[in-house]
Amino acid sequence: MGGAGHLPPFVHVKKRQRARTVRRRGIRVRVRAPHAGRVRVRVKSHGRLIARGSKRVRADRAATVVARLTKRGRRMTRHPPFTARVRARLPGEKRDRVRKIRVR
Repeated sequence: MGGAGHLPPFVHVKKRQRARTVRRRGIRVRVRAPHAGRVRVRVKSHGRLIARGSKRVRADRAATVVARLTKRGRRMTRHPPFTARVRARLPGEKRDRVRKIRVR
């Protein structure tokens, strides 16, 4: 990671999201992975899985992974606001990168 010719990996997600948009489009996560492979995204709130998604990505290329809501996630977006944690596992990494969001 971070060797010659490598761009730094990242995970970006909007900190504040509207419940209606999340319900319709899911939670969009921008990523750049150090290696090619599959990025896995899980979103939890109050210990419950509310969205998940995955996508195959190329090394050093930015991509957008859409985490689609589960049944519980759709129910929660009808009663905002709430906070959630977005966990993204990049290929070649052993730990999740965690970001907090607020759905309002």
